[in-house]
Amino acid sequence: MTYSMSPLGGEAVERVEAQGFRLPEPMNAGDQPKLPEDLSDLDDEMLMNEYALFTAWADYANAQAGLAIIAEREAERHLEYLTGLFWSDQPRTKPVTTIKAEAAQEPGIVDATEALDRATAYRRVVSSLAAFYERDAAVLSRELSRRIQPDRMSKRERYTT
Repeated sequence: MTYSMSPLGGEAVERVEAQGFRLPEPMNAGDQPKLPEDLSDLDDEMLMNEYALFTAWADYANAQAGLAIIAEREAERHLEYLTGLFWSDQPRTKPVTTIKAEAAQEPGIVDATEALDRATAYRRVVSSLAAFYERDAAVLSRELSRRIQPDRMSKRERYTT
């Protein structure tokens, strides 16, 4: 598996790797997990393996989401820079509405806006995937906890007896 990253994201990864950290890799790379329909079909070992798999994918997706946030911020700053340059070249007597309309048609600003839109879309998708994996890992974790403590009374039972 590889990470998608901007130049600044690449620098950040180099810095953390120089400190001994490694970005997480998913288990069984390429085979995205799917939560089984019926967890009772899984024995304890299979359930633990599923939990480890979802946790690894959540870690991987969260690391990718962090890099996507960095790329999105880079795209924002680039757009702000180009927009600032455009505005600084405009006469002070020109109406703001006209400048905004002209800026929106400037090829460099159009390209930077599209790059920001792509970066934002990617960040949103990968963040959603991270949330899905975390949610599914939490479901598996609850099932593991339930199996480990079968004799434990529920909160409702403790307070009504």
